Amino acid sequence: MLSTCSSCPGFLVDQAARCPHCGAEQKPPAGLLSKAIKLASGGLMMVTLMACYGGGYDDFYTECTADIDCFSGTCDSGYCTPFETCGNGADDDFDGLTDLGDPDCQDTTEVSCLDGVDNDDDGRFDCADLDCAAQPECSENCGDAIDNDLDGEVDCADSDCPPCAAIEVDCGNELDDDQDGMIDCADPDCTGTCSAIVCGDGILAMTEQCDDGNEELGDGCEACLVVFPTFCDTIPQLILGEQNGVTGDGSNVLLPSCSGPGTPEDFFAFTSPGEGVLYLTVDSAVDVAVVVTTACNETIQELGCVNEVAAGITESGQIVLTTGEEVLIAVDSPSSAPATPYTLSASFVQ
Repeated sequence: MLSTCSSCPGFLVDQAARCPHCGAEQKPPAGLLSKAIKLASGGLMMVTLMACYGGGYDDFYTECTADIDCFSGTCDSGYCTPFETCGNGADDDFDGLTDLGDPDCQDTTEVSCLDGVDNDDDGRFDCADLDCAAQPECSENCGDAIDNDLDGEVDCADSDCPPCAAIEVDCGNELDDDQDGMIDCADPDCTGTCSAIVCGDGILAMTEQCDDGNEELGDGCEACLVVFPTFCDTIPQLILGEQNGVTGDGSNVLLPSCSGPGTPEDFFAFTSPGEGVLYLTVDSAVDVAVVVTTACNETIQELGCVNEVAAGITESGQIVLTTGEEVLIAVDSPSSAPATPYTLSASFVQ
């Protein structure tokens, strides 16, 4: 019942279609079909084929002593056992268990979410694999115009992000905020914002520190420049609780590290009642930053700046203060965004 392989020195079952050692195809002699039927009727053909191609039977090559003896599997206790392919819906190693139900496939995972390879053989790769759902590289960044999680949706059009804005909320971020095909100053929503800079028109432009319409002298804003210390006297005190405001109508004094120059801010003054932590949150439909600085004077210095989430998501920050320490809290917004309401919430814990 044994013959010699035509391509290697291994033995194989007579009339086998393929060598179990080197994989070479064998040309069956005439009359194979009739002989196969006779063997099958005796129940021997099935055992013979299983012996050649795995299933826990001897491969008739002095029993396997190494994996090289087995064509499509491994040598296990002297018998050839095929590999279990995880994800093809078949019981490849004939142990009664399929895919992830087989211990051979358990504890497998997508080891890399950016290599374009189905590492765990489950039919899904990279960000399309649930193993990668929580990985940073597969999370949608809601403001970079890139389909980070490879689901075919970008930024606000992705269900992972806040819904798209109804208008162009920022006329200088080079993004189509409202997904109408027009960006920044090309969008009619930005007509007023993108007009020529005129000091005294009440519209705070990027090159102006302030613009109150020049209706009142000595109010801390002269020729669209902030005048100290008069300007400091106009800053309201921070209320522990909620205070409401509108972006874009404050000053343009700071150069925040987390939002850049030319971004208008609303200031609030706060004096710490003791040693503790000041907690701050801001809610607005436009992208805002929370900035904490030293007390108001001509050399205001930044103590902290937070701008970590996209428009429409609560921005939050905190700072440790000592007794009697004076600071300024600023709600900073894009200079090109239309005036938009915001809510600043503050609490202090000693």
